[in-house]
Amino acid sequence: MVTSASEQVSLADAKARLSEVVEGIETEHRRVVITKHGRPSVVVLAVEDLEALEDTLDVLSDADAMADLREAATARRTGQTIELTKEAAVARWSRG
Repeated sequence: MVTSASEQVSLADAKARLSEVVEGIETEHRRVVITKHGRPSVVVLAVEDLEALEDTLDVLSDADAMADLREAATARRTGQTIELTKEAAVARWSRG
């Protein structure tokens, strides 16, 4: 089983234990660095974790979303709130 948050495994070991490595990645949301000739070559992670990282990158690269997050953080710090109806919230943050 994968035993650390970012385990390093040789390519030969990964091939020999592929089912076990994949199981650990899927169930424990760990990532495995596969080494080739003793040097890190690739990282394997669960699809769900990759999608979460991509979603995070989308938000971080969206100037409007980041402005909204900063506004919300400021409102939270200062005790102010922004009240929106469900419809207003959907209209404001809809990506469609």
